[in-house]
Amino acid sequence: MLKVIGLIALLMIGTLVGLVMFPPPSSQFQDSPLASKTLTPEPQAQIDGIANAASLLWLPNQQRWLVGTLAPQTVLVNGSAQLAYLNQQLTSAELEPLPASGDIADLALLDEHLIGISGDGRLLYFEAHQQRWKFVDKRKWLRGGLHHKTAGLVWDPKAGLFYTCEREGLKRCYRADRDGQQQDEFDLQITEQQQASLAQYQIGSMTWHQGQWYALSSRYSSLLQIEPESGQVLNVIALAQEDTAQAIASDGDKLWLLSVIRQQPETIKLATIPLP
Repeated sequence: MLKVIGLIALLMIGTLVGLVMFPPPSSQFQDSPLASKTLTPEPQAQIDGIANAASLLWLPNQQRWLVGTLAPQTVLVNGSAQLAYLNQQLTSAELEPLPASGDIADLALLDEHLIGISGDGRLLYFEAHQQRWKFVDKRKWLRGGLHHKTAGLVWDPKAGLFYTCEREGLKRCYRADRDGQQQDEFDLQITEQQQASLAQYQIGSMTWHQGQWYALSSRYSSLLQIEPESGQVLNVIALAQEDTAQAIASDGDKLWLLSVIRQQPETIKLATIPLP
C-alpha cells in the first residue's frame, strides 16, 4: 500500500515539474503591436478530418469552399498535398490527394483556372476536370531566389498581377503577370518607428476583398491591409480568437477566416470577420 502511495506521489511530483518546465501552449496569442483595432470573428462552422490545412478559397461557380493542405513531411511519411471540397452546409469535406503538386501554401482563382503557390515560390496550375481540380503544371516565378519562404498568393484583377510576399524578415514582396513571369519586387512600407515591429509579423495567406488587399499574420492573429502599388501597410487589425489563424478568403460579400484548433490539428474552424 505504501509503495502504491509513494508511486502516486512521485507521478504527481513529476507532472508538476513537467508543467513548470514544459508548460502547455497558451490559449492567448501575443498582443499585436501595430494593431489599431480589434475585431472578433463570428463562428460559422467546425469541420473535422482536414490535417495540415493551409489555404482557403471560395469557388463562385460551385458556390462552395475549397481548402488546400500542406504535404505531410515526417521521417516515416512523405505524403502529398490535398484539396478538401467542403459541402455547402459546411458540415463535411471530401478530400482528394494531389500526388505531384507538392505543398499548397495558398490558392487563387484566375479566370477558370486554379493557381496555388508553394513555400519555395513556385506557381502550381490546376485545370477543372469533372467538378474537381487536376494538377497540370508547376512554374518557377522568382528570378533571384528567396531569402525566406512564401506563404501567400493573391490575384489583383484590376492590375492583372499576382502578388506574393516572403513570410519572414523585411517582408519582400513580388509581382508577376498571369503567366507567372516576375515583373518586379518591393518591400512592405510603414513608418520608420514601426519597421522593427513589422519585421516580427509573419505574412501568410492573402486575399482580395472588395477592392482591398489583405494579408494574414498567424503569429499575432492579425490582418494587414496593404496598398498594392506602393506596398504601404494601411491598417493592422487584431483578431480576437484563441486558435491558430491559418488562412483568409473572400466570398465577395464577407471576409472569412480559417483557423486550426491547436490541440486538435485535424479540426478547422470557419468564421466571418466583421469588417466595418
